[in-house]
Amino acid sequence: MKRILGASCYVLLALAVTGCQQKPATPARAAMQALPVQTVTVAMAPVPQTSEYVATIKSRRSATLQPQVSGVLTGILARSGDHVNAGQVLMEIDPSHQVATVESQRATERQKKALYDYNESEFARQKKLFDAGITSRDAFEQSRQAIENSKADY
Repeated sequence: MKRILGASCYVLLALAVTGCQQKPATPARAAMQALPVQTVTVAMAPVPQTSEYVATIKSRRSATLQPQVSGVLTGILARSGDHVNAGQVLMEIDPSHQVATVESQRATERQKKALYDYNESEFARQKKLFDAGITSRDAFEQSRQAIENSKADY
C-alpha cells in the first residue's frame, strides 16, 4: 500500500514540475494572417413584416355558462355561434341527483314530524300522570323539553 502511495506522489510531482515550465514565446503578430472576406452591395427593398403566434381567439361578446346545480349533462341545445335569447334552454342536466336530494329532504321532514307528533302525545300523557300525582315533576319537565326540542327541529 505504501508503494502505491509513494508512486502516485512521484507521478503527481512530475506532472507539477512539467506543467510549471515556461513555453517559448512566439510573436503574436506573426501568427495572425488575413482571412478572405466576401462583400455584398446593399440595395433598398421592402422587408416583409409577419409574425407567428399561438393564441386563442375570443369574441368580444361572449359569456361563460355555469349551471346553478351539479349533475351530468345529457344534452347541449345550443352551438357555438348560435344567437340565443334570455330564458332559452341551452343545456339539459340529468335530474336524478336533484330528485334524490328532494326525496331525502322530504323523508327527513316526515321523520321530524313523526318525532314531534310522538313527543306531543307523550307530553299529554305525562301531563295527565303529573296532574294525578303518579309521575314526578322531573319526568314531566323532560317530556316538556322533548316536545319543545322536536317542535324547534321540525
